[in-house]
Amino acid sequence: MLDLIRKYGLTVVVLILVAVTSHAFHSLHLNLIHNVIYLLLLLLFSVSYYRACVVEPGYIYANDEESRNHEWERKADGSRRFCRKCRLYKPDRAHHCSSCNRCVYKMDHHCPWLLNRCVGFYNYKLFLLLLLYAAALCLYTFAMTIYMLVESVKQNMTIDPWYAQLEWAFAAVETFTLGFALAGFLIWHCTLVASNKTTIEALETDRAHRSHSPRYTAPSTSADSVVLPPPPPSTALSGWERSKLTQLALVNIYDRGWLQNYKDVLGWDARAKALGWWVWFIPFARNFGGHSQPDTFVVEDMQALKVSAIREELNQYWYRVNAFILQAAQISISYLSSLFSLSDQCPESVKILTFVGIPESVINWKPRLPSRNWCIFWGVTGSTAALYAYDRRETKRIMQEHIDKVYHLSQQPIGGPSQLPRRIHVYAALFPEYDEPTGARFFKQYMKPILNAAAMDYVVEKGHKHGALTTTLRERIQSQRREAMGLEPPSSSSVQNQRDMDGGVVLIGRHTVKEYLAGLAQGWKSGVISRDLLSELSKIVPALPQPGSEDTLKEYSDLETIIPEISIPVTGSSTGVAKYLTSAPSVIPPQAPVLLVPFHELVGFTKVPEMLAGFFNHRASARLGCEAAMKLIYPQLKQVEPPYADLQEDLVSYDEPWKQPQNLEYKAQGGTLCGFDVDSEDKIKKTFEDVPQGIARRRKEYYENLVDKLKKAREQASRELTEGERKEKTEGELQQDRIAKEKQFREEYEGWALARKYQRVRYEPWMDGLHVYT
Repeated sequence: MLDLIRKYGLTVVVLILVAVTSHAFHSLHLNLIHNVIYLLLLLLFSVSYYRACVVEPGYIYANDEESRNHEWERKADGSRRFCRKCRLYKPDRAHHCSSCNRCVYKMDHHCPWLLNRCVGFYNYKLFLLLLLYAAALCLYTFAMTIYMLVESVKQNMTIDPWYAQLEWAFAAVETFTLGFALAGFLIWHCTLVASNKTTIEALETDRAHRSHSPRYTAPSTSADSVVLPPPPPSTALSGWERSKLTQLALVNIYDRGWLQNYKDVLGWDARAKALGWWVWFIPFARNFGGHSQPDTFVVEDMQALKVSAIREELNQYWYRVNAFILQAAQISISYLSSLFSLSDQCPESVKILTFVGIPESVINWKPRLPSRNWCIFWGVTGSTAALYAYDRRETKRIMQEHIDKVYHLSQQPIGGPSQLPRRIHVYAALFPEYDEPTGARFFKQYMKPILNAAAMDYVVEKGHKHGALTTTLRERIQSQRREAMGLEPPSSSSVQNQRDMDGGVVLIGRHTVKEYLAGLAQGWKSGVISRDLLSELSKIVPALPQPGSEDTLKEYSDLETIIPEISIPVTGSSTGVAKYLTSAPSVIPPQAPVLLVPFHELVGFTKVPEMLAGFFNHRASARLGCEAAMKLIYPQLKQVEPPYADLQEDLVSYDEPWKQPQNLEYKAQGGTLCGFDVDSEDKIKKTFEDVPQGIARRRKEYYENLVDKLKKAREQASRELTEGERKEKTEGELQQDRIAKEKQFREEYEGWALARKYQRVRYEPWMDGLHVYT
C-alpha cells in the first residue's frame, strides 16, 4: 500500500487539482473563445503529462552497443566508467538513479510527479512541454478568475451557489502559486537547454566552483591541538581569481550555441525540418524531439590547465604593476637608502618607507577589483545617483538662468502709488482619474519663481473636481454682468478690471482649456441669473412615497430617471423675470489673453516606465515652465485660429450631456484652442469611461439604503424614543439629503461629460476675438 501511495500519490493529487480547477473555470460562465483556449491548454497539458509518464526516460541495458561506440569520457586511470550497482558500463552523461535503481542516459532528475519516474534523454522534451502548458494553464485560469472576481465586485453581482465563491478563491490561490512556481521552473530549464546542461551537470558545476576556491581556516590555539602554519599565499584564490575561474575554467564541452542546443534537445530531424520549428510544441509524435546527441571530446585535466593559465596571467599583471611602481620610486629610494641602515627583511626598494612608520603589510598590499556583484551594485547605484544629481543640477541652472534674465524688471519703479503690478489668473483643472489638480503644483514649481523675480502678481484657482472651474467661471461672469446692469453693487474698481485684462490667463493642460471655454460659453450665453441646482431639484424630485410603499423608491435608482428632467433650465418664476435677464448679450466684451501650457499626468501601472523617465527628467519640465513664464513677461499676442468649419455642426450638445454617445471617437477640430495638446487625450485611462456606471451604482445603493432609513424614521415618528436609542433623521431631513445627493450625482455626471476622453472643446463663434501668447 505504501509503495502504491509513494508511486501514484502525487499523480492522484495532480488529477484532483485539475478537476477542481476545471470545475471552477466552468463556473465562471465565460464566452466560447475563453472556453476553447482553456480546453486547448488542458488537452495539451494532459497529453504532455501522459506522454512524459509512459515514455521511457532512457535506461541503460547490458546489450547497448551504441553507447560503447560513442563513449569518450573515461576515468582518471583510463578505464571506462562503470556502475557498481547496475553492474554495467555507463556511456557519457549517464547517471545512476537511487530511486529507480537504474542507470539513466542523460539523466536530469527524478520526478515523483511523473508516476515516480526519472526525466532523461527520451522524455525530457515532454517534460519541458508539460512545464510550459501547466504554467500557461495555471496563469490563464488565474487571470480569468481574478477578472471575474473584479467584475463581480464592480457590478455588485451575486455568486450562486455559495460554494462557488470558495471554488473561485481556491482556484485563484492554487493557480497563482503553481503558475508562478512552474514558470520559474520552466525558465530554469530553458537556461539549461540553452547551454545543453542537465540539472545534475549544473549542480556539479557549482560544486566544482567551490572546490577550486578553498577557504583558509584560522589555526586553533587550544592546548591539545597542533598549530599549523598558514598556507602559502599562492594556494588561496582571490575574488577576482574566482570570478575569472567561473568564466574560463569550467567549460561545457557539450555546448554548441543556444540555437543548436535547442535543436539537439528538442529534435531537428527531416520531418521537423519539413514542417518547421512549431512541431517542438506538439507532444504527440515521439520522433520529433530529444534524439540528437552531440559528439564530445576529451580534455585531460582541463581544470588544472585553466587554473594554471589564470595564475600565470595574474602573475604577469602584478609583475607589470610592481615594475611601474618601483621604477617611479627608484630615484628617491636609491638616494635615501644611502643615508640609513636598513633591515634585511624588507625589499631593497621599499626599505626607506619602513622608517616613516608604514607597516610592511601596507607596502606589500596589492589592490584588487571588488567582486562581480559589488561591481554591479556600485555601478547601478552610482549611475542612478549621477542621473538624479545631473537632472536636479540642470533644473536649478535653468531656473536660475531665467530668473537672472528678468530680475532687473523687479528693480524698476512703478508709475505711481495707484498703479499695481500685472496680475495673472492661473487655472488648473483636475486631470481625469487623478486625485488633485497637479497643474497648480507645476505652476508653483517651475513658473512662480520666474514671475516673482519679475515682480508679477498671480492668483491660482484649482478645480478639486471635474467641472468646478466651469461653474466658478460661469458664476463670476454672471456676477460681472449683474454689476454692469446695476443689479448688484460693484465688487471691484475699473482699475482692478483693467489689471486683470492686462495680466492674462494661464491654462495648464488641455483638460483646463475644456473647462475654461465651457465656463466662458455658459457665462455669456445664458442669462444673468445664477443657476440654483438645489431649487431646480426641489421642484422636480418627487416627494417621498406614502407609508407602506417605501419600496417604490428603488424605481428611481436608475440614472436616466432623473437626469433628463433636472436639466431643464428655469426660465421664469411666478412673479415673472425680464427677458433681458434670461437672454445672452448681443455684444461680448473683450477677454483677457490666454497662455496655453501643455501638461498631463501619468496614471496607471502601464505608465510606470514613463514615470521613472520623468523622475530623471525634471529639467524638461523646468524648461517648459520657464519658457511659458517668459511669454507672460514679454508678451507677444496673436489672434486665435478658429476650428474647422465642417465640424461646427457635429459638436455634441453640452447643455444636454446625457445625450452624448457612450463611446466618443477622436475627430480633429484644429485651430489654436481646440487643437491644443491633443496628444494628452491618449493619457486618459480607459476606466474613466466607467464613471457613469459608478454613479449609477452608488445611486442605486443610496436609494436601497434610503428605503430602510425612511421606514425607521416613520417608525420612530409614531412613538417615543426609548432610553439609549439613537435618533434617526426625520422624513424632511431625508428629503433634503436626497436632493443634495441628486445635486452631487448631477455635478459629477456633468463634470465627467466635460472632461471625458476625446470630448471636443466647446467653441463659440464670438471666441474668434480671443488672443493667445506666443
